[in-house]
Amino acid sequence: MTKTKIIIYGLVHAFAVSVYTFAVVLLMSNSERFLNNAYPEIQGILMLMLFVISASITGSLVVGRPVVMYLNGDKKNAFLFFVSIVLWMMFIFLGFFVFTFLSL
Repeated sequence: MTKTKIIIYGLVHAFAVSVYTFAVVLLMSNSERFLNNAYPEIQGILMLMLFVISASITGSLVVGRPVVMYLNGDKKNAFLFFVSIVLWMMFIFLGFFVFTFLSL
């Protein structure tokens, strides 16, 4: 795989993590509508399960494919892919951060 493809796939994975994070934030901010009459124990269980599921999904998006590439012997590209995902996520975070403070 070429370096350009690796960097583009890194952007796609970082964007997928951002979209998933946005969806979880929407769910959590509107959870009062869904869980208003639920027992507190059920609410705690649901939130912990959401946390575990989120860690699994984002972990697989960030680390899954680079680990497979590494185990297949493509160590250099696996490291480049992982670094590109993390750097794209940092750029996306900084974009949201700057947008938030410019809109205040």
